[in-house]
Amino acid sequence: MITVNCTILTQDLELCATLADQLARMPEVALVRAPERNRSIDQLVRFLDAGSVRIVLLDIRTPDALKISGEMELHDPGMQFIALGEPSDPETPWLGINERLGLPLDAAALEAAVRRRLRVLEKLPQNARRRGSFFSFLPAKAGAGTTTLACGLADISATRDKTLLCDFDLVGGTVSFRYRMDKPHSLPEVFDSFDRVDQEMWEQVYSECGPLNVLPSSPRLGVRLRADVFPKWFDLLRSTYDTVIFDLSGYMEDFAFDLMEASDQVFVVTTQELECLHLGRSKAEALRRSDLAEKSSVLVNRFQKAHTLKNPEIVDLLGLPVKWQFPNDYKTVQDSIHDARPMKENATLSRALSGFHEALKGAKRQAPKAHKFLEFVKLPALNYWRRAEMRDERWA
Repeated sequence: MITVNCTILTQDLELCATLADQLARMPEVALVRAPERNRSIDQLVRFLDAGSVRIVLLDIRTPDALKISGEMELHDPGMQFIALGEPSDPETPWLGINERLGLPLDAAALEAAVRRRLRVLEKLPQNARRRGSFFSFLPAKAGAGTTTLACGLADISATRDKTLLCDFDLVGGTVSFRYRMDKPHSLPEVFDSFDRVDQEMWEQVYSECGPLNVLPSSPRLGVRLRADVFPKWFDLLRSTYDTVIFDLSGYMEDFAFDLMEASDQVFVVTTQELECLHLGRSKAEALRRSDLAEKSSVLVNRFQKAHTLKNPEIVDLLGLPVKWQFPNDYKTVQDSIHDARPMKENATLSRALSGFHEALKGAKRQAPKAHKFLEFVKLPALNYWRRAEMRDERWA
């Protein structure tokens, strides 16, 4: 049986518990926990946009709650919204709402509404459920090889999908050097003037490295990226790319959490060294405090079979599952950096990255015997049409 993910957006804890109890009786539905803290409209939209939720139970008694369904109608028109209660302002437009239920809750009416939404989802064409994928790479410690893995995955992804690699290490980012980029535009400058960037201008901003699009960084101490830019920028990226990879610095800046919240998956890159795992543990704890643990996992770089710390110990230390492991292929990496080209396809590390890419894209493949402990997940590979330019007139 295929289950459909559902979430509850309400500040009424008693209502939330009642809804969760009712949904638990429906095996076709899997409940996804929403962010626990009060979030802004943009943050809740980002949560829905980044996840795999298809049905949303929305308590519309909260002021501006209907803006969430209205925004998601633009972002993801296939998402099904069931409104609970009545809005505080009776003049509020019912944008994006598919069902309306009164309070106190009627269990039979709720079940009927959810089953109607399930039938609608079954009839949606497959190409209407496509969405792009955002991935964040977070180093447990500087030198863990995060940029190497991010660049390697981006190179492989670009041969199959339209891919963008963004260097968010604003102090020591090396992506521009690895690809020998001489284009003047860099990530901080783009954010400074993003109000003037549209789809046509964007094509003049990024750099092309073969089939891969790259937005490099440039050293700018104390730079602060404008948080108000992110929603519009995410809309642009989702409407343009199949895969977007964020290479983070590991300094846990405020904007890094914005990026990770928007990401489908967050990868903490570590080695088996104790210092790296110690710092990785603090990063994992920060992810848990920010409600990001459920989408986070660990990539073990420069993996050594003979090392005393194996994957089960790493899972215990970090409290996050190990997604994949990568061999120590020093010569391949150095040759790639020296020649400013992707790693050789037949190299050991390239093969591991190819397998990782297939797993991210949900390719049906058997895991090698040596990797039985790894977890595989399927991510939606495609994107809905974005219509961000309509937003202003919708809320006028």
